[in-house]
Amino acid sequence: MRGLFSLSPTMRSPIPVICALLSVSALYGQDIHTYSVRRADTLRTVTDKRFHTYFAMDSVSLDASFATNGEMLDAVRRDIGQALAGGMRLSDTVRIRGTASPDGPVAWNAHLAHARALVLRDTVDAMLGGRGRMTFIIEEVPEDWLTLELIVSGNGDCPDREAALAVIRDDGLDDGQKKAGLKRMRVFWRWLQRNHAYRARCASVAYSVIHDRVPADIAATSVRDTVRYAPPPLTVPPPRPLAPVTVLRERRMLLAVRSNLLVPLLNGGLEIPIGRHHSVGADFYSPWFLSSDNRYCFELQCLSAGWRYWFGGGRDGRYDWTAGRKLVGHAVGFYAHAGHYDFQRMDSGYQGEFVGCGIEWTFGCPVARGRLRMEFSLGLGYMYNQYRHYNPDEEYVILVKDLDYGERTTHFFGPTRACVSLAVPIYARTGVRR
Repeated sequence: MRGLFSLSPTMRSPIPVICALLSVSALYGQDIHTYSVRRADTLRTVTDKRFHTYFAMDSVSLDASFATNGEMLDAVRRDIGQALAGGMRLSDTVRIRGTASPDGPVAWNAHLAHARALVLRDTVDAMLGGRGRMTFIIEEVPEDWLTLELIVSGNGDCPDREAALAVIRDDGLDDGQKKAGLKRMRVFWRWLQRNHAYRARCASVAYSVIHDRVPADIAATSVRDTVRYAPPPLTVPPPRPLAPVTVLRERRMLLAVRSNLLVPLLNGGLEIPIGRHHSVGADFYSPWFLSSDNRYCFELQCLSAGWRYWFGGGRDGRYDWTAGRKLVGHAVGFYAHAGHYDFQRMDSGYQGEFVGCGIEWTFGCPVARGRLRMEFSLGLGYMYNQYRHYNPDEEYVILVKDLDYGERTTHFFGPTRACVSLAVPIYARTGVRR
């Protein structure tokens, strides 16, 4: 924070401070404060600047195409280039501040905030290209409640605005209780996530551009035109140097392996989450039974594949997706399947092939303290079946096609899928190196 420059006894005349202010401020984007200070032999112009970049949920990748990142990075690059090429210099200290929105666990948010600050630090350092010796001060804000309060209070279209502000400003609630209270306001939480939550997932850079002008440049400056002015303080909080920390590594779900308990041990499948709401999966069924005397046969092989859209949400946000918790909540999807079969009972049997497709509803919930998943699915659709009748010989060894029966087909509309599946999530440890 900068205050007024006091007059030194070494100055040749008690000239007061001359200051001209240019302020372009916005809650999100960039803050610029410019002021000038005249001494006996120089006029120093100091421009304090702060630029903001934003991140997607659970991401530490600085994507230039996300939000206003491209514009902000170009502005920083252009600003540094012009300052160094125009005979100016940058401040010795650059402050980098990383934040995370209050969504997931605090430990994970702290990791995200710190990692985002490091990514922006490396980006700014690369822009400097060794042209300046800077001291980077890194600050992390695991859960940026201040920005969240500014978002809610500054938007008149915010649903449940007063109730949300009451929760955010309630000093009697801890962070976990605040999150639970906000997530219970489902309309508000959905509005926040869709429109504004990314602004709390931020990394900002603050520095000063300093320009000292020689007396010839300021000889025409009139003392009568000078005013005494206290420049506005930087909006960056006082730096809090961080001790070296080990980057926290969080589990990320890669896929889930499952089995339909309605056909125990005779099937298997997998589901792969994609992004925050989608998943694709496939299942293979192979109940294969043949009695020792060949009189009874139940042989079926079927392959199915599908896509699902997961809504998330739920009471208290318990089904919201995070990096390590996915495939929970309600989902709708589309599936297709195909297979063949051979069913025989005593002296009569049928063989055939089938294909079909349909839409399904699924509900997934964590069990065993989140280590496993249960999935309940019901699908309605269309199935095409082509089959033929046969009779075995007296030894039940040779199957004789019933020529009088011939080839027949059926078309079926109705329930074609039912699952009560136990799924085992597969995780990978991920993190960002310092």
